[in-house]
Amino acid sequence: VLWILKQVNDTYVPPLDDEEIRTIIDSLFTIDNRKLTENLAPVWKKPQENFTQPDGILEPPGILSKVWEYAEQVARTPQPYLSVQIALALGSVLCSRLYKTDIDNFSSLFFLNVAKSGQGKENSKKVIEKILHEAGLEDMLAGSGYTSSGAVFSTLARKPSHIVIIDEFGKRMEQIVDNDEHVAQSAMRILMESWGRCDGVLRPDQYSEFNRSKEWGDEDRNIYYPGITLMGMTVPKNFYDAISNNQVQDGFLNRFIVAESTQARVPSKLKPSVDPHHTILSWAQDLRGYHQYPDWKSMNHNAQTRPPELTTLQFDAAALEHLEDFERTLVKKQSDIENTGLEVLYSRTREKAMRLALICTLAQGVERKIIDLPTVEWCCNYVNYYDTVLVEMCRERVASSRGEKSMMEVLSFIREQGEKGVSKRDLDRHSVFRSFPKRQLNEILERLQNSGDIQERKQRGRGRPKLSFIATERSYFDED
Repeated sequence: VLWILKQVNDTYVPPLDDEEIRTIIDSLFTIDNRKLTENLAPVWKKPQENFTQPDGILEPPGILSKVWEYAEQVARTPQPYLSVQIALALGSVLCSRLYKTDIDNFSSLFFLNVAKSGQGKENSKKVIEKILHEAGLEDMLAGSGYTSSGAVFSTLARKPSHIVIIDEFGKRMEQIVDNDEHVAQSAMRILMESWGRCDGVLRPDQYSEFNRSKEWGDEDRNIYYPGITLMGMTVPKNFYDAISNNQVQDGFLNRFIVAESTQARVPSKLKPSVDPHHTILSWAQDLRGYHQYPDWKSMNHNAQTRPPELTTLQFDAAALEHLEDFERTLVKKQSDIENTGLEVLYSRTREKAMRLALICTLAQGVERKIIDLPTVEWCCNYVNYYDTVLVEMCRERVASSRGEKSMMEVLSFIREQGEKGVSKRDLDRHSVFRSFPKRQLNEILERLQNSGDIQERKQRGRGRPKLSFIATERSYFDED
């Protein structure tokens, strides 16, 4: 560069001296370096990476740890955090309808495992079905979803305690929302209602009474103590594309414990078939009174009467005090995010923790009747962590309109590229960008820069520096 400038300088009259030319070059070099480093926001990280995981999150209490070990033992792709969900979901269905706390908490819960395609989500179905089958409790398995509200009631009539395992849950949700399928939406509505009716009666809509048999009364259609456990599996894109502010506000999403795997893709391994440990099977049978009731299947089918006898567990004083403190913490969190519309995601956090506490206590012994402080602490930490991550993920990825959804789609792709970002040349190479008209894409990129979600930076490599769009932490630009 100095040589070129000297050649140009020789054509000037009078020419600059060589020292002044060198000073100009040094000054420009310093300014350019400063532009590359000044006011650079931190690169965006997934919410899970911004929060400290609670201690012992991979150590569920009691026999649930053995279920977790078994799930990992047979998993072709290890997913330790999703395997905890498998253990809790199994405990949820096994304890449903027969056990409750002295504050009327039952065990029925909804779980959602989120992971990349081909990275081990299907292990949830395999493990739960295998254990229930080997324990002789396969009658607690339902189909792979519900087609209508009537399907929910008819399934409960035959199996008042059951688990439904839904693969591609996000894709199903997306189809329901996009196609406005009222029949499928009614099934989701009844599912939501059943979550809060575990201690009561689930009643269907009233139909016409013309041509109805006189012997068939309304009480024959009621479901006492419905015990539905739901385990959903999905890939991140389908799930977040399907979820809108409506699902957040109407309370659908806050009924779930959502665990998303953040581990990188790993090769799957071929694993031989392994049977569950006999202690897991014995625990499952003891919970359901498998040996106590000779006609167990008939008892489980009988949805028109209350369970034969409810076993009640009590929270001790220290556990209750911790739950009161936990609720105050949640209210503070809700107040802090009131303006985002996501505060409703914390409205059922304590209830989910109390239901988990019932499961985890019985996992430490079917004969246990007291829910103690360590158990409650583990459950509160577990649910609080995943609900907090869900709030942040919804803040970053849930849209309320088609225009915002387009912005989220572009932003999500840029975030996936990490520190390398997306160069302007990449904009014409990837389908996610080519699907937008040039003018619309430029507008989206401009708005994302103005909001602080992305920055355009020079990146030095082996060749010339290139301009790239990099996802950044928008909170860096927040003004006090």
